[in-house]
Amino acid sequence: RAIRNHRALFGRRLLRAMQVRVCNSISGDEVMVFQAEPSWKAERVFPQLGHLSEHGLRRLRLFCEDDEVLPDRSLGSLGAGDSLTLNLVFAPQRLATACWSQGYVKLWNMHTEECLWESRHESESYGCLSTVSVSPPGADVPCMVTTSDDGTAKIWHLETGECLSTLDHEGAVNSAVFAPDGSSVVTASSDGSARLWNAEDGQPLWTMWHEAGVTSAEFSPTDFALLTCLENNMAMLWFMDEERRDHPLKLEGHEDVLGSATFSPDGTLALTASRDDTARLWDAKTGKLVHTLRETPGECEGPGRRVIAAFSPDGKLVVTCPVGVATAKIWSLVTGQCMRTFEGHSARLCCAAISQDGTLLVTASCDQTAKIWNVATGECLNTLEGHEMIVDSACFLPGGTGVLTHNNSGTAHAKVWKVETGECIRTFVPDVSLVALVK
Repeated sequence: RAIRNHRALFGRRLLRAMQVRVCNSISGDEVMVFQAEPSWKAERVFPQLGHLSEHGLRRLRLFCEDDEVLPDRSLGSLGAGDSLTLNLVFAPQRLATACWSQGYVKLWNMHTEECLWESRHESESYGCLSTVSVSPPGADVPCMVTTSDDGTAKIWHLETGECLSTLDHEGAVNSAVFAPDGSSVVTASSDGSARLWNAEDGQPLWTMWHEAGVTSAEFSPTDFALLTCLENNMAMLWFMDEERRDHPLKLEGHEDVLGSATFSPDGTLALTASRDDTARLWDAKTGKLVHTLRETPGECEGPGRRVIAAFSPDGKLVVTCPVGVATAKIWSLVTGQCMRTFEGHSARLCCAAISQDGTLLVTASCDQTAKIWNVATGECLNTLEGHEMIVDSACFLPGGTGVLTHNNSGTAHAKVWKVETGECIRTFVPDVSLVALVK
């Protein structure tokens, strides 16, 4: 009798099981499919999202049409039968943009293409904007920062568009980024300094002087170190603890101007890229050289040539994009050897980025297209066509099912594309010369 009851109960559970299909709310692409029961609530559903659940319930939301999956609401209450389709929303899905020539600063809703607010980076002297960046999730005050060659950076309240503070340099400000906790901002300037500021009130905290102009500065993911990229052939590591604060490390060895400098996701390595046809990996604690990733000699020849290099989000791979040629390369961090070359564009590349799971690569080119590639095979999966000018940048949206591209020439605009089909599903115009995702 007990066996019969168990079988009956098991049978009822089988009959009640449903197939749940999860789709990206922006691109419409399928993210995953899993089996569930009508009684499941948010605490049972979200762990099924695998690596996406690392974003946390605060940043992920699931909807069945207009009804949301909540801690006190079951899948069955959404009217589900044998199958259910849920739309995955990375909340909030917004896009911060700026117009480099006219100074307009805007925030967009990526679902509706609605401009939420608009302001302007005003200055006493005419200047062009150079970068836009947003504070990380969890910051006490959500902000964005814009930089200008008029010698200023401005911090904006992300919700209202109010200018909270102006950060002054004596030369063009080339970049500004927030600390991992959002409490401070570091700016890099052609006046030879990188400066640390309190993000809440704009008060200066620390000035790091260099022997040349500074093109970029960024925080280590651990928030205890800074990496600056100079206008000459050198980068520098700065440490924020009192013992080492006055003893930065010089990353020397490149034979030409640097194009980029960045930390690995775990903060243990620094990556620099130069016009000398190399990218170099350094120990971020000691400044010692770990690997040299060498491009084919002379491959990057031409005026304005430079190499840009970046880590994959999981820190296992490096992608190099020699600006001036039409190929990108993937390198192993273990061996320092090139694993694969991606060829197919008809004009030089502007950038390359790897998806969160390390399986896809997106490249942006002067041939007015972006391409999505399979990292393992080198196969081009889709060509994204629709821009009428150079595609200046491309990156994957959270979840990996969408790609954001933008061009800052002509009628500057940004586009969102489906990864699976290459279909353009969103366009943001006008005045979209610089872009940053609000995560």
